[in-house]
Amino acid sequence: GWTMKQNATATAKGFIYQFYEAIDWCWKLEKGESLYIETFGDISISNNVNIEVKNVKSDLTDMGESFWKTLGNWLDSGFPEGSFKTLILLTTQKIGADSQFSNWNSYSLVDRQKILTKIIESDKESYEQKLDVYNQKISSSPQITSVKVPKLNKHVDKIRQQINSSKLSNIVSKFIIMDSSQLFSDRYESLCNIYGKAVLAKNVEMFINSQIGFILSPKSTADKWEITYDDFTNEINHLTQALSAGSRIFPRVINKPINTAAYKSHLFVKKINDIKHSDVVGNACRDYAQTLTIISDSFSYGEPKERFDSYLAQSTDQFDTLYRIKKRRCSNDINLDSQDFYDHFSLLSVPVFSGYDSTLQSFRNGLMHIQMDEPDKNKKWKLK
Repeated sequence: GWTMKQNATATAKGFIYQFYEAIDWCWKLEKGESLYIETFGDISISNNVNIEVKNVKSDLTDMGESFWKTLGNWLDSGFPEGSFKTLILLTTQKIGADSQFSNWNSYSLVDRQKILTKIIESDKESYEQKLDVYNQKISSSPQITSVKVPKLNKHVDKIRQQINSSKLSNIVSKFIIMDSSQLFSDRYESLCNIYGKAVLAKNVEMFINSQIGFILSPKSTADKWEITYDDFTNEINHLTQALSAGSRIFPRVINKPINTAAYKSHLFVKKINDIKHSDVVGNACRDYAQTLTIISDSFSYGEPKERFDSYLAQSTDQFDTLYRIKKRRCSNDINLDSQDFYDHFSLLSVPVFSGYDSTLQSFRNGLMHIQMDEPDKNKKWKLK
Protein backbone atom coordinates (compact mmCIF):
# COMPACT_ATOMS: atom_id res chain seq x y z
CA GLY A 1 0.00 0.00 0.00
CA TRP A 2 0.91 3.61 -0.45
CA THR A 3 2.30 5.39 2.61
CA MET A 4 2.99 9.04 3.02
CA LYS A 5 6.63 9.98 2.87
CA GLN A 6 8.32 11.10 6.04
CA ASN A 7 7.45 14.74 6.75
CA ALA A 8 9.89 16.81 4.70
CA THR A 9 9.01 20.14 6.32
CA ALA A 10 12.20 20.24 8.40
CA THR A 11 14.38 19.72 5.32
CA ALA A 12 12.44 22.30 3.36
CA LYS A 13 12.66 24.78 6.24
CA GLY A 14 16.43 24.33 6.31
CA PHE A 15 16.54 25.14 2.62
CA ILE A 16 14.27 28.19 2.95
CA TYR A 17 16.29 29.39 5.95
CA GLN A 18 19.27 29.46 3.61
CA PHE A 19 17.39 31.93 1.37
CA TYR A 20 16.56 34.14 4.35
CA GLU A 21 20.28 34.29 5.04
CA ALA A 22 21.04 34.86 1.36
CA ILE A 23 18.82 37.97 1.38
CA ASP A 24 20.67 39.33 4.41
CA TRP A 25 24.04 38.79 2.69
CA CYS A 26 22.77 40.23 -0.63
CA TRP A 27 22.10 43.50 1.20
CA LYS A 28 25.71 43.42 2.43
CA LEU A 29 27.21 42.95 -1.04
CA GLU A 30 29.66 45.61 -2.10
CA LYS A 31 30.13 47.00 -5.62
CA GLY A 32 31.57 44.37 -7.94
CA GLU A 33 30.75 41.44 -5.63
CA SER A 34 28.48 38.48 -6.35
CA LEU A 35 26.67 36.07 -4.08
CA TYR A 36 26.57 32.37 -5.07
CA ILE A 37 24.17 29.75 -3.79
CA GLU A 38 25.00 26.02 -3.74
CA THR A 39 28.16 26.63 -5.74
CA PHE A 40 30.90 26.28 -3.11
CA GLY A 41 28.53 25.32 -0.30
CA ASP A 42 25.33 26.97 0.89
CA ILE A 43 26.24 30.63 0.27
CA SER A 44 29.43 32.29 -0.86
CA ILE A 45 30.37 35.86 -1.65
CA SER A 46 32.90 36.47 -4.42
CA ASN A 47 36.37 35.62 -3.08
CA ASN A 48 35.52 36.77 0.36
CA VAL A 49 33.15 34.69 2.48
CA ASN A 50 31.85 31.13 2.40
CA ILE A 51 28.86 30.27 4.59
CA GLU A 52 27.34 26.96 5.66
CA VAL A 53 23.83 27.47 7.03
CA LYS A 54 22.33 25.15 9.66
CA ASN A 55 18.78 25.43 11.00
CA VAL A 56 18.92 23.14 14.07
CA LYS A 57 17.11 23.48 17.42
CA SER A 58 19.43 21.63 19.84
CA ASP A 59 22.58 23.18 21.40
CA LEU A 60 25.92 22.88 19.62
CA THR A 61 28.05 20.43 21.65
CA ASP A 62 31.63 19.20 21.20
CA MET A 63 30.34 16.38 19.02
CA GLY A 64 27.84 18.63 17.19
CA GLU A 65 27.33 17.28 13.70
CA SER A 66 26.87 20.73 12.15
CA PHE A 67 30.42 21.67 13.22
CA TRP A 68 32.20 18.49 12.12
CA LYS A 69 30.20 17.99 8.93
CA THR A 70 30.86 21.61 7.85
CA LEU A 71 34.57 21.21 8.55
CA GLY A 72 34.54 17.97 6.53
CA ASN A 73 32.79 19.67 3.58
CA TRP A 74 35.47 22.34 3.47
CA LEU A 75 38.16 19.65 3.65
CA ASP A 76 36.90 17.99 0.46
CA SER A 77 39.53 18.11 -2.26
CA GLY A 78 37.23 20.09 -4.60
CA PHE A 79 36.67 22.94 -2.15
CA PRO A 80 38.87 25.99 -2.94
CA GLU A 81 39.51 27.12 0.66
CA GLY A 82 42.33 29.36 -0.57
CA SER A 83 39.79 31.50 -2.43
CA PHE A 84 38.05 32.69 0.74
CA LYS A 85 39.15 35.07 3.49
CA THR A 86 36.50 33.83 5.92
CA LEU A 87 34.64 30.54 6.38
CA ILE A 88 31.46 30.80 8.44
CA LEU A 89 29.29 28.20 10.11
CA LEU A 90 26.02 30.08 10.60
CA THR A 91 23.74 28.11 12.87
CA THR A 92 20.54 28.65 14.82
CA GLN A 93 22.10 26.54 17.60
CA LYS A 94 23.61 28.19 20.63
CA ILE A 95 26.95 26.84 21.75
CA GLY A 96 26.35 24.57 24.77
CA ALA A 97 27.45 25.85 28.19
CA ASP A 98 30.12 23.17 28.61
CA SER A 99 31.24 23.04 24.98
CA GLN A 100 34.87 23.73 24.12
CA PHE A 101 33.67 25.82 21.16
CA SER A 102 32.36 28.61 23.40
CA ASN A 103 35.20 31.09 22.70
CA TRP A 104 36.22 29.59 19.38
CA ASN A 105 36.23 32.86 17.40
CA SER A 106 38.69 34.56 19.74
CA TYR A 107 41.14 31.60 19.87
CA SER A 108 44.40 31.46 17.95
CA LEU A 109 44.98 28.75 15.34
CA VAL A 110 47.13 26.78 17.80
CA ASP A 111 44.38 26.82 20.45
CA ARG A 112 41.74 25.82 17.91
CA GLN A 113 43.88 22.90 16.77
CA LYS A 114 44.34 21.83 20.40
CA ILE A 115 40.55 21.80 20.88
CA LEU A 116 40.03 19.67 17.76
CA THR A 117 42.74 17.22 18.82
CA LYS A 118 41.32 16.95 22.33
CA ILE A 119 37.77 16.23 21.10
CA ILE A 120 39.01 13.75 18.47
CA GLU A 121 41.14 11.89 21.03
CA SER A 122 38.38 11.69 23.62
CA ASP A 123 35.98 10.43 20.92
CA LYS A 124 38.56 7.77 19.94
CA GLU A 125 39.00 6.76 23.60
CA SER A 126 35.27 6.46 24.17
CA TYR A 127 34.97 4.41 20.96
CA GLU A 128 37.77 2.08 22.12
CA GLN A 129 36.15 1.63 25.54
CA LYS A 130 32.82 0.77 23.92
CA LEU A 131 34.60 -1.64 21.60
CA ASP A 132 36.23 -3.37 24.61
CA VAL A 133 32.86 -3.73 26.33
CA TYR A 134 31.35 -5.05 23.11
CA ASN A 135 34.17 -7.59 22.57
CA GLN A 136 33.86 -8.84 26.16
CA LYS A 137 30.11 -9.33 25.77
CA ILE A 138 30.54 -11.16 22.46
CA SER A 139 33.34 -13.44 23.74
CA SER A 140 31.37 -14.33 26.90
CA SER A 141 28.18 -15.17 25.00
CA PRO A 142 28.73 -15.38 21.21
CA GLN A 143 25.02 -16.10 20.56
CA ILE A 144 24.03 -12.49 21.44
CA THR A 145 23.07 -10.60 18.28
CA SER A 146 21.20 -7.69 19.83
CA VAL A 147 24.34 -5.81 20.92
CA LYS A 148 25.23 -3.07 18.45
CA VAL A 149 28.74 -2.85 17.05
CA PRO A 150 30.17 0.51 18.21
CA LYS A 151 31.13 2.84 15.36
CA LEU A 152 33.47 5.79 15.14
CA ASN A 153 31.72 9.10 14.42
CA LYS A 154 32.38 9.33 10.66
CA HIS A 155 32.40 13.16 10.56
CA VAL A 156 34.91 13.43 13.43
CA ASP A 157 37.00 10.58 12.04
CA LYS A 158 37.30 12.30 8.66
CA ILE A 159 38.98 15.23 10.43
CA ARG A 160 41.16 12.89 12.50
CA GLN A 161 42.59 11.38 9.33
CA GLN A 162 43.71 14.81 8.10
CA ILE A 163 44.54 16.40 11.44
CA ASN A 164 48.05 17.38 10.34
CA SER A 165 47.21 18.54 6.82
CA SER A 166 48.00 22.11 5.78
CA LYS A 167 44.53 22.32 4.18
CA LEU A 168 42.92 21.71 7.56
CA SER A 169 45.05 24.31 9.36
CA ASN A 170 44.30 26.84 6.61
CA ILE A 171 40.54 26.18 7.03
CA VAL A 172 40.62 26.23 10.83
CA SER A 173 42.45 29.60 10.80
CA LYS A 174 39.58 31.16 8.80
CA PHE A 175 36.70 29.33 10.51
CA ILE A 176 34.16 31.46 12.41
CA ILE A 177 31.10 30.15 14.24
CA MET A 178 28.07 32.45 14.12
CA ASP A 179 25.88 30.70 16.65
CA SER A 180 22.43 31.55 18.05
CA SER A 181 21.20 32.88 14.72
CA GLN A 182 17.50 33.51 14.87
CA LEU A 183 15.13 30.62 14.49
CA PHE A 184 13.03 30.28 11.38
CA SER A 185 10.07 32.63 11.99
CA ASP A 186 12.18 35.16 13.94
CA ARG A 187 14.65 35.35 11.06
CA TYR A 188 11.90 36.21 8.61
CA GLU A 189 10.51 38.82 10.97
CA SER A 190 13.88 40.47 11.44
CA LEU A 191 14.42 40.66 7.65
CA CYS A 192 11.07 42.48 7.47
CA ASN A 193 12.08 44.85 10.28
CA ILE A 194 15.59 45.57 9.01
CA TYR A 195 15.07 45.75 5.25
CA GLY A 196 11.37 46.65 5.00
CA LYS A 197 11.79 50.29 5.97
CA ALA A 198 11.88 51.50 2.37
CA VAL A 199 8.29 50.50 1.55
CA LEU A 200 4.76 50.95 2.90
CA ALA A 201 4.13 48.90 6.05
CA LYS A 202 1.38 46.90 4.34
CA ASN A 203 3.83 45.91 1.56
CA VAL A 204 6.77 44.78 3.71
CA GLU A 205 6.10 41.03 3.47
CA MET A 206 5.58 41.31 -0.28
CA PHE A 207 8.88 43.22 -0.49
CA ILE A 208 10.81 40.44 1.32
CA ASN A 209 8.96 37.62 -0.49
CA SER A 210 9.74 39.25 -3.83
CA GLN A 211 13.44 39.22 -2.94
CA ILE A 212 13.24 35.49 -2.17
CA GLY A 213 11.43 35.08 -5.51
CA PHE A 214 14.21 36.99 -7.24
CA ILE A 215 16.88 34.72 -5.71
CA LEU A 216 14.94 31.68 -6.97
CA SER A 217 14.16 33.14 -10.41
CA PRO A 218 15.44 31.51 -13.64
CA LYS A 219 17.62 34.58 -14.26
CA SER A 220 19.43 34.12 -10.93
CA THR A 221 19.62 30.32 -11.07
CA ALA A 222 20.73 30.06 -14.72
CA ASP A 223 24.21 28.66 -15.33
CA LYS A 224 25.86 29.56 -11.99
CA TRP A 225 23.41 30.41 -9.22
CA GLU A 226 24.78 33.93 -8.98
CA ILE A 227 23.32 37.22 -7.78
CA THR A 228 25.48 40.21 -8.64
CA TYR A 229 25.58 43.48 -6.71
CA ASP A 230 24.13 45.29 -9.76
CA ASP A 231 21.30 42.80 -10.32
CA PHE A 232 20.26 42.89 -6.66
CA THR A 233 20.46 46.70 -6.51
CA ASN A 234 18.31 47.05 -9.65
CA GLU A 235 15.76 44.62 -8.25
CA ILE A 236 15.57 46.52 -4.94
CA ASN A 237 15.17 49.85 -6.77
CA HIS A 238 12.38 48.39 -8.89
CA LEU A 239 10.58 46.83 -5.87
CA THR A 240 10.98 49.98 -3.77
CA GLN A 241 9.39 52.10 -6.48
CA ALA A 242 6.54 49.65 -6.95
CA LEU A 243 5.82 49.06 -3.25
CA SER A 244 6.39 52.50 -1.80
CA ALA A 245 3.94 54.35 -4.07
CA GLY A 246 2.01 56.80 -1.96
CA SER A 247 4.38 56.49 0.96
CA ARG A 248 6.91 59.16 0.10
CA ILE A 249 6.95 62.59 1.65
CA PHE A 250 6.61 65.37 -0.89
CA PRO A 251 9.89 67.31 -1.37
CA ARG A 252 10.15 70.47 0.70
CA VAL A 253 12.48 73.44 0.87
CA ILE A 254 13.65 75.32 3.91
CA ASN A 255 11.57 78.46 4.50
CA LYS A 256 13.86 81.40 3.82
CA PRO A 257 12.78 85.05 4.17
CA ILE A 258 11.69 86.26 0.71
CA ASN A 259 12.65 89.67 -0.59
CA THR A 260 9.32 90.62 -2.20
CA ALA A 261 10.82 93.71 -3.83
CA ALA A 262 13.06 91.49 -5.96
CA TYR A 263 9.95 90.13 -7.74
CA LYS A 264 8.05 93.38 -8.30
CA SER A 265 8.79 93.51 -12.04
CA HIS A 266 7.73 89.83 -12.50
CA LEU A 267 4.62 89.28 -14.58
CA PHE A 268 2.94 87.12 -11.89
CA VAL A 269 3.18 90.03 -9.41
CA LYS A 270 1.82 92.50 -11.99
CA LYS A 271 -1.18 90.21 -12.53
CA ILE A 272 -1.91 90.25 -8.79
CA ASN A 273 -1.57 94.03 -8.73
CA ASP A 274 -3.95 94.13 -11.72
CA ILE A 275 -6.72 92.94 -9.40
CA LYS A 276 -5.58 95.22 -6.55
CA HIS A 277 -4.88 92.27 -4.21
CA SER A 278 -1.60 93.50 -2.67
CA ASP A 279 -2.19 91.56 0.60
CA VAL A 280 -1.23 88.27 -1.07
CA VAL A 281 1.93 89.38 -2.91
CA GLY A 282 4.28 88.28 -0.11
CA ASN A 283 2.85 84.72 0.02
CA ALA A 284 2.74 84.53 -3.77
CA CYS A 285 6.46 85.40 -4.02
CA ARG A 286 7.31 82.78 -1.38
CA ASP A 287 5.26 80.04 -3.12
CA TYR A 288 6.71 81.00 -6.51
CA ALA A 289 10.34 80.81 -5.29
CA GLN A 290 9.90 77.56 -3.34
CA THR A 291 8.04 75.81 -6.14
CA LEU A 292 10.74 76.75 -8.67
CA THR A 293 13.39 75.27 -6.34
CA ILE A 294 11.45 72.01 -5.82
CA ILE A 295 10.89 71.61 -9.58
CA SER A 296 14.56 72.10 -10.43
CA ASP A 297 15.75 69.83 -7.59
CA SER A 298 13.25 66.99 -7.93
CA PHE A 299 11.19 67.11 -11.14
CA SER A 300 13.40 68.39 -13.91
CA TYR A 301 14.29 65.10 -15.63
CA GLY A 302 13.35 61.46 -16.26
CA GLU A 303 10.35 59.68 -14.84
CA PRO A 304 9.69 62.27 -12.04
CA LYS A 305 9.35 64.92 -14.79
CA GLU A 306 6.63 62.85 -16.50
CA ARG A 307 4.72 62.69 -13.19
CA PHE A 308 5.22 66.43 -12.73
CA ASP A 309 3.90 67.19 -16.24
CA SER A 310 0.79 65.16 -15.48
CA TYR A 311 0.30 67.06 -12.18
CA LEU A 312 0.78 70.39 -13.96
CA ALA A 313 -1.88 69.45 -16.55
CA GLN A 314 -4.36 68.57 -13.76
CA SER A 315 -3.65 71.82 -11.89
CA THR A 316 -4.07 73.91 -15.05
CA ASP A 317 -7.37 72.19 -15.89
CA GLN A 318 -8.56 72.96 -12.35
CA PHE A 319 -7.62 76.63 -12.81
CA ASP A 320 -9.28 76.93 -16.25
CA THR A 321 -12.53 75.34 -15.04
CA LEU A 322 -12.80 77.58 -11.99
CA TYR A 323 -11.91 80.64 -14.12
CA ARG A 324 -14.82 79.89 -16.51
CA ILE A 325 -17.30 79.44 -13.64
CA LYS A 326 -16.25 82.67 -11.92
CA LYS A 327 -16.25 84.64 -15.20
CA ARG A 328 -19.88 83.59 -15.89
CA ARG A 329 -20.90 84.77 -12.42
CA CYS A 330 -19.10 88.11 -12.69
CA SER A 331 -20.75 91.24 -11.18
CA ASN A 332 -19.92 94.86 -11.95
CA ASP A 333 -16.97 94.87 -9.53
CA ILE A 334 -14.39 92.91 -11.59
CA ASN A 335 -11.55 93.40 -9.09
CA LEU A 336 -13.58 92.16 -6.13
CA ASP A 337 -14.74 89.07 -8.03
CA SER A 338 -11.20 88.45 -9.29
CA GLN A 339 -9.84 88.64 -5.73
CA ASP A 340 -12.49 86.11 -4.68
CA PHE A 341 -11.44 83.88 -7.57
CA TYR A 342 -7.77 84.16 -6.50
CA ASP A 343 -8.57 83.23 -2.88
CA HIS A 344 -10.98 80.46 -3.86
CA PHE A 345 -8.35 78.87 -6.15
CA SER A 346 -5.66 79.14 -3.42
CA LEU A 347 -7.85 77.12 -1.06
CA LEU A 348 -8.91 74.52 -3.64
CA SER A 349 -7.85 70.97 -2.73
CA VAL A 350 -4.79 69.93 -4.71
CA PRO A 351 -4.70 67.16 -7.35
CA VAL A 352 -2.93 63.88 -6.53
CA PHE A 353 0.78 63.92 -7.39
CA SER A 354 1.60 60.30 -8.27
CA GLY A 355 4.00 58.67 -5.79
CA TYR A 356 3.35 60.95 -2.81
CA ASP A 357 0.86 60.65 0.00
CA SER A 358 0.09 64.37 -0.06
CA THR A 359 1.12 67.49 -1.96
CA LEU A 360 1.47 70.97 -0.50
CA GLN A 361 -1.10 73.59 -1.48
CA SER A 362 1.72 76.12 -1.60
CA PHE A 363 3.44 74.00 -4.30
CA ARG A 364 0.31 73.98 -6.51
CA ASN A 365 -0.23 77.71 -5.94
CA GLY A 366 3.43 78.45 -6.76
CA LEU A 367 3.00 76.38 -9.92
CA MET A 368 0.17 78.65 -11.03
CA HIS A 369 2.26 81.78 -10.41
CA ILE A 370 4.96 80.23 -12.63
CA GLN A 371 2.28 79.83 -15.37
CA MET A 372 1.25 83.46 -14.85
CA ASP A 373 4.87 84.49 -15.35
CA GLU A 374 4.98 83.09 -18.89
CA PRO A 375 3.33 85.50 -21.37
CA ASP A 376 2.47 82.80 -23.94
CA LYS A 377 0.46 80.79 -21.38
CA ASN A 378 -2.20 83.54 -21.30
CA LYS A 379 -3.14 82.91 -17.66
CA LYS A 380 -4.49 85.77 -15.52
CA TRP A 381 -6.53 86.37 -12.39
CA LYS A 382 -8.63 89.18 -13.83
CA LEU A 383 -12.01 87.88 -14.90
CA LYS A 384 -12.33 89.63 -18.27
